[in-house]
Amino acid sequence: MRTGRSNSGGADGLTMAALVASAVALAAFVAVERGPRRRPLLDLSLLRRPSFAALMVAGLVLTAAAFAHYGYTMLWLQGPLGLSPVRAGLAVLPMAATAFVVAGASGRLLARVSPRVSIAAGMLLIGVGLLLQTAIAPGSEWPVLAPGLTVTGVGVGLAIPVLVSAVLAAVPPERAGMASGAVNTCRQLGFALGVAVLGTIFTSAGDGRSPAGFPDGLDAVYLTAGLAAVATAALVALLVRDPSRPAVPERERAAVR
Repeated sequence: MRTGRSNSGGADGLTMAALVASAVALAAFVAVERGPRRRPLLDLSLLRRPSFAALMVAGLVLTAAAFAHYGYTMLWLQGPLGLSPVRAGLAVLPMAATAFVVAGASGRLLARVSPRVSIAAGMLLIGVGLLLQTAIAPGSEWPVLAPGLTVTGVGVGLAIPVLVSAVLAAVPPERAGMASGAVNTCRQLGFALGVAVLGTIFTSAGDGRSPAGFPDGLDAVYLTAGLAAVATAALVALLVRDPSRPAVPERERAAVR
Protein backbone atom coordinates (compact mmCIF):
# COMPACT_ATOMS: atom_id res chain seq x y z
CA MET A 1 0.00 0.00 0.00
CA ARG A 2 1.33 3.43 -0.89
CA THR A 3 1.80 5.92 1.87
CA GLY A 4 1.43 9.68 1.89
CA ARG A 5 5.17 9.96 2.35
CA SER A 6 5.95 8.06 -0.84
CA ASN A 7 3.50 10.21 -2.78
CA SER A 8 5.14 13.31 -1.39
CA GLY A 9 8.54 11.99 -2.37
CA GLY A 10 7.36 11.37 -5.90
CA ALA A 11 5.93 14.88 -6.12
CA ASP A 12 9.20 16.33 -4.82
CA GLY A 13 11.10 14.33 -7.42
CA LEU A 14 8.94 15.66 -10.23
CA THR A 15 9.37 19.19 -8.92
CA MET A 16 13.16 18.86 -8.84
CA ALA A 17 13.17 17.34 -12.33
CA ALA A 18 11.09 20.26 -13.62
CA LEU A 19 13.44 22.78 -12.00
CA VAL A 20 16.51 21.10 -13.49
CA ALA A 21 14.87 20.98 -16.93
CA SER A 22 13.99 24.66 -16.64
CA ALA A 23 17.56 25.57 -15.72
CA VAL A 24 18.92 23.59 -18.68
CA ALA A 25 16.40 25.21 -21.03
CA LEU A 26 17.34 28.68 -19.76
CA ALA A 27 21.05 27.99 -20.21
CA ALA A 28 20.42 26.71 -23.73
CA PHE A 29 18.35 29.79 -24.57
CA VAL A 30 21.10 32.13 -23.36
CA ALA A 31 23.75 30.20 -25.28
CA VAL A 32 21.74 30.33 -28.51
CA GLU A 33 20.85 34.00 -28.15
CA ARG A 34 24.48 34.94 -27.50
CA GLY A 35 25.60 33.04 -30.57
CA PRO A 36 26.24 34.53 -34.02
CA ARG A 37 22.61 35.16 -34.90
CA ARG A 38 21.55 38.00 -37.17
CA ARG A 39 18.03 38.09 -35.78
CA PRO A 40 18.02 36.95 -32.14
CA LEU A 41 14.71 36.31 -30.42
CA LEU A 42 15.89 38.54 -27.58
CA ASP A 43 18.95 40.77 -27.79
CA LEU A 44 20.45 40.11 -24.36
CA SER A 45 22.45 43.34 -24.55
CA LEU A 46 19.18 45.17 -23.92
CA LEU A 47 19.29 43.89 -20.36
CA ARG A 48 22.34 46.07 -19.80
CA ARG A 49 20.06 49.07 -20.14
CA PRO A 50 18.88 49.92 -16.59
CA SER A 51 15.49 51.20 -17.77
CA PHE A 52 14.74 48.12 -19.83
CA ALA A 53 15.86 45.68 -17.13
CA ALA A 54 13.84 47.46 -14.45
CA LEU A 55 10.73 47.48 -16.63
CA MET A 56 11.09 43.74 -17.29
CA VAL A 57 11.13 43.20 -13.52
CA ALA A 58 8.13 45.48 -13.18
CA GLY A 59 6.16 43.49 -15.75
CA LEU A 60 6.97 40.23 -13.99
CA VAL A 61 6.24 41.42 -10.44
CA LEU A 62 3.13 43.41 -11.41
CA THR A 63 1.35 40.32 -12.70
CA ALA A 64 2.67 38.09 -9.92
CA ALA A 65 1.70 40.47 -7.13
CA ALA A 66 -1.61 41.80 -8.42
CA PHE A 67 -3.16 38.63 -9.88
CA ALA A 68 -1.40 35.41 -8.86
CA HIS A 69 -2.93 35.33 -5.36
CA TYR A 70 -6.50 35.09 -6.64
CA GLY A 71 -6.48 31.31 -6.78
CA TYR A 72 -5.78 31.10 -3.06
CA THR A 73 -8.16 33.93 -2.24
CA MET A 74 -10.89 32.02 -4.08
CA LEU A 75 -10.13 28.91 -2.03
CA TRP A 76 -10.86 30.90 1.12
CA LEU A 77 -13.99 32.54 -0.27
CA GLN A 78 -15.51 29.32 -1.59
CA GLY A 79 -14.15 27.04 1.14
CA PRO A 80 -14.36 28.34 4.71
CA LEU A 81 -16.73 31.19 3.80
CA GLY A 82 -18.93 28.97 1.64
CA LEU A 83 -19.57 31.50 -1.12
CA SER A 84 -20.78 30.31 -4.51
CA PRO A 85 -18.44 30.85 -7.49
CA VAL A 86 -20.52 33.82 -8.62
CA ARG A 87 -20.56 35.46 -5.19
CA ALA A 88 -16.84 34.82 -4.79
CA GLY A 89 -16.24 36.53 -8.13
CA LEU A 90 -18.32 39.50 -7.04
CA ALA A 91 -16.34 39.70 -3.79
CA VAL A 92 -13.11 40.41 -5.70
CA LEU A 93 -14.78 42.65 -8.28
CA PRO A 94 -13.53 45.90 -6.66
CA MET A 95 -10.05 45.37 -8.06
CA ALA A 96 -11.11 44.77 -11.66
CA ALA A 97 -13.76 47.49 -11.60
CA THR A 98 -11.41 50.07 -10.12
CA ALA A 99 -8.62 49.22 -12.56
CA PHE A 100 -11.03 49.56 -15.49
CA VAL A 101 -12.32 52.94 -14.32
CA VAL A 102 -8.90 54.37 -13.47
CA ALA A 103 -7.31 53.22 -16.73
CA GLY A 104 -10.12 54.78 -18.75
CA ALA A 105 -10.45 58.00 -16.78
CA SER A 106 -6.75 58.77 -16.45
CA GLY A 107 -5.80 58.36 -20.11
CA ARG A 108 -5.19 62.04 -20.81
CA LEU A 109 -3.52 62.58 -17.46
CA LEU A 110 -1.12 59.69 -17.96
CA ALA A 111 -0.12 61.17 -21.33
CA ARG A 112 1.26 64.20 -19.46
CA VAL A 113 3.00 62.23 -16.71
CA SER A 114 6.31 60.44 -17.02
CA PRO A 115 5.87 56.67 -17.45
CA ARG A 116 8.41 56.23 -14.67
CA VAL A 117 6.17 58.09 -12.25
CA SER A 118 3.02 56.30 -13.36
CA ILE A 119 4.52 52.82 -13.13
CA ALA A 120 6.31 53.46 -9.85
CA ALA A 121 3.16 54.95 -8.31
CA GLY A 122 1.07 52.08 -9.64
CA MET A 123 3.44 49.46 -8.21
CA LEU A 124 3.48 51.28 -4.88
CA LEU A 125 -0.32 51.33 -4.73
CA ILE A 126 -0.46 47.63 -5.65
CA GLY A 127 1.89 46.95 -2.75
CA VAL A 128 -0.10 49.10 -0.33
CA GLY A 129 -3.34 47.42 -1.40
CA LEU A 130 -1.89 43.96 -0.79
CA LEU A 131 -0.56 45.00 2.60
CA LEU A 132 -4.04 46.26 3.50
CA GLN A 133 -5.34 42.78 2.71
CA THR A 134 -3.20 41.37 5.52
CA ALA A 135 -6.02 42.54 7.78
CA ILE A 136 -7.54 39.12 7.14
CA ALA A 137 -7.87 37.03 10.32
CA PRO A 138 -9.79 34.00 11.61
CA GLY A 139 -13.45 34.96 11.60
CA SER A 140 -13.05 37.60 8.86
CA GLU A 141 -15.68 37.88 6.15
CA TRP A 142 -15.16 38.80 2.51
CA PRO A 143 -15.58 42.62 2.97
CA VAL A 144 -12.22 42.71 4.76
CA LEU A 145 -10.59 42.44 1.33
CA ALA A 146 -12.48 45.31 -0.31
CA PRO A 147 -10.25 48.26 0.75
CA GLY A 148 -7.06 46.50 -0.33
CA LEU A 149 -8.58 45.29 -3.60
CA THR A 150 -9.72 48.82 -4.41
CA VAL A 151 -6.29 50.36 -3.79
CA THR A 152 -4.65 47.57 -5.80
CA GLY A 153 -7.06 48.28 -8.65
CA VAL A 154 -5.99 51.91 -8.71
CA GLY A 155 -2.38 50.81 -8.98
CA VAL A 156 -3.12 48.38 -11.80
CA GLY A 157 -5.04 51.06 -13.67
CA LEU A 158 -2.06 53.42 -13.43
CA ALA A 159 0.73 51.00 -14.27
CA ILE A 160 -0.48 48.62 -16.97
CA PRO A 161 -1.61 51.15 -19.63
CA VAL A 162 1.84 52.77 -19.87
CA LEU A 163 4.08 49.74 -19.26
CA VAL A 164 4.50 48.71 -22.90
CA SER A 165 5.00 52.28 -24.12
CA ALA A 166 7.68 52.80 -21.46
CA VAL A 167 9.46 49.64 -22.60
CA LEU A 168 9.36 50.76 -26.23
CA ALA A 169 10.84 54.12 -25.25
CA ALA A 170 13.71 52.36 -23.47
CA VAL A 171 15.05 50.57 -26.57
CA PRO A 172 16.14 51.58 -30.08
CA PRO A 173 13.24 51.79 -32.57
CA GLU A 174 14.45 48.74 -34.48
CA ARG A 175 14.09 46.66 -31.29
CA ALA A 176 10.51 47.74 -30.59
CA GLY A 177 8.86 44.45 -31.57
CA MET A 178 11.42 42.47 -29.61
CA ALA A 179 10.92 44.63 -26.51
CA SER A 180 7.12 44.38 -26.73
CA GLY A 181 7.32 40.60 -26.92
CA ALA A 182 9.77 40.50 -24.02
CA VAL A 183 7.61 42.50 -21.63
CA ASN A 184 4.49 40.50 -22.48
CA THR A 185 6.45 37.30 -21.89
CA CYS A 186 7.58 38.65 -18.52
CA ARG A 187 3.99 39.37 -17.59
CA GLN A 188 2.91 35.82 -18.42
CA LEU A 189 5.95 34.38 -16.67
CA GLY A 190 5.18 36.52 -13.63
CA PHE A 191 1.73 34.98 -13.31
CA ALA A 192 3.08 31.43 -13.60
CA LEU A 193 5.90 32.02 -11.13
CA GLY A 194 3.61 33.95 -8.82
CA VAL A 195 1.13 31.09 -8.59
CA ALA A 196 3.94 28.64 -7.81
CA VAL A 197 5.83 30.79 -5.31
CA LEU A 198 2.77 32.14 -3.53
CA GLY A 199 1.29 28.65 -3.44
CA THR A 200 4.38 27.39 -1.63
CA ILE A 201 4.11 30.26 0.85
CA PHE A 202 0.38 29.64 1.29
CA THR A 203 0.83 25.98 2.18
CA SER A 204 3.88 26.63 4.36
CA ALA A 205 2.35 29.43 6.43
CA GLY A 206 -1.10 27.90 6.93
CA ASP A 207 -2.74 24.50 6.70
CA GLY A 208 -4.84 24.76 3.55
CA ARG A 209 -6.91 21.77 4.67
CA SER A 210 -8.08 23.55 7.84
CA PRO A 211 -10.44 26.56 7.74
CA ALA A 212 -8.47 28.10 10.60
CA GLY A 213 -5.26 27.92 8.55
CA PHE A 214 -6.50 29.83 5.52
CA PRO A 215 -6.11 33.34 7.04
CA ASP A 216 -2.51 32.62 8.10
CA GLY A 217 -1.63 31.36 4.64
CA LEU A 218 -3.30 34.27 2.88
CA ASP A 219 -1.73 36.77 5.25
CA ALA A 220 1.73 35.49 4.29
CA VAL A 221 0.80 35.55 0.59
CA TYR A 222 -0.42 39.16 0.71
CA LEU A 223 2.58 40.27 2.75
CA THR A 224 5.08 38.68 0.37
CA ALA A 225 3.40 40.02 -2.76
CA GLY A 226 2.95 43.46 -1.22
CA LEU A 227 6.59 43.81 -0.21
CA ALA A 228 7.70 42.63 -3.66
CA ALA A 229 5.52 45.29 -5.31
CA VAL A 230 6.84 48.06 -3.04
CA ALA A 231 10.45 47.02 -3.72
CA THR A 232 9.74 47.03 -7.46
CA ALA A 233 8.26 50.53 -7.20
CA ALA A 234 11.54 51.71 -5.70
CA LEU A 235 13.51 49.92 -8.43
CA VAL A 236 11.49 51.60 -11.18
CA ALA A 237 11.81 55.03 -9.54
CA LEU A 238 15.59 54.66 -9.29
CA LEU A 239 16.49 53.03 -12.61
CA VAL A 240 13.90 53.96 -15.23
CA ARG A 241 14.78 57.10 -17.11
CA ASP A 242 12.39 59.43 -18.85
CA PRO A 243 12.50 59.21 -22.66
CA SER A 244 15.03 61.68 -24.02
CA ARG A 245 14.10 64.24 -26.59
CA PRO A 246 14.94 63.30 -30.16
CA ALA A 247 18.37 64.43 -31.21
CA VAL A 248 18.58 67.48 -33.46
CA PRO A 249 19.69 66.43 -36.96
CA GLU A 250 23.24 67.42 -37.90
CA ARG A 251 22.10 69.65 -40.75
CA GLU A 252 19.88 71.64 -38.35
CA ARG A 253 22.75 72.10 -35.89
CA ALA A 254 24.92 73.31 -38.76
CA ALA A 255 22.28 75.81 -39.80
CA VAL A 256 22.12 77.18 -36.25
CA ARG A 257 25.88 77.57 -36.15
